Amino acid sequence: MGTIAEKENGLESGLEERRVRVMRRRKESMKRFLVLSIVGLLLISSAVSANIISYTYNKPLSSTNWVQPFNVPQFNPGLGTLNSVTIAVGGALSQTLRFENLDGPGNITFSNGLTTGCLYGVKYTGGSNLISLDILNTPTYSFTTYDGITDFGGTSGKTDIVAKNASNSITYTASATLAAFTGLGNVGLDATATGRVYYTADSGNIIVGASTKAGTDVTVTYDYVPEPATLCLLGLGVLGLLK
Repeated sequence: MGTIAEKENGLESGLEERRVRVMRRRKESMKRFLVLSIVGLLLISSAVSANIISYTYNKPLSSTNWVQPFNVPQFNPGLGTLNSVTIAVGGALSQTLRFENLDGPGNITFSNGLTTGCLYGVKYTGGSNLISLDILNTPTYSFTTYDGITDFGGTSGKTDIVAKNASNSITYTASATLAAFTGLGNVGLDATATGRVYYTADSGNIIVGASTKAGTDVTVTYDYVPEPATLCLLGLGVLGLLK
């Protein structure tokens, strides 16, 4: 039989081993809880957030008229099911308008039923139009009787540089469009810009000039639902962490 001290030491040793086992179980439980919580958040995030892929193409300010071809990678069907294709176009316009009146006083308006500005578009290469954006520039200016100097300034003339920006977007869900943008190749598209200048004036003797520069940004966005295999891979990863 052992002494009282030995018994007390044995009891303390047993209690310590029990405390260690309890702490290990708590750590394992906490680890499982944290992993499952993170996975749950990922799954919720995947369900709530849009699954999107976007491609953007830029054409800097250039003298119109122009056509800019570019290719967009198709949506890979191996990633999931394509829900929609959104095409967004942003236009930047820099237009210089000038005139010199050689007659009596009056006004000039850069519109005559048709509008001054620039028409932007995105279409299938060699095919139909997908989206348009029209930036209008229709100011009205007053002028005096010819001031004797043809300088597109003074009181009988003017030179004005106008800068404008605008944007437009459209979302396609029709099966024919989704099919055109689905595959393992590219979709050929053309960005276009067509400048326009029209005017009416209270003068039969007036010199009018203009120069137009246009730039554009085109963004194609795929919204899709991932394949279930993606979630299976995530589940396998979780099982590996819990081992």
